[in-house]
Amino acid sequence: MQLSACSPCPRMCKPPQCQCPTHKGYRRDKSGNCVKCD
Repeated sequence: MQLSACSPCPRMCKPPQCQCPTHKGYRRDKSGNCVKCD
């Protein structure tokens, strides 16, 4: 299942520092990268 409307996290929010707060629309993709999804 592919998520649409996803974009890379801003530079200030990159692994491993990025905690991907789901309440802000962030989540990790299959590669473990933090992405922001609508």
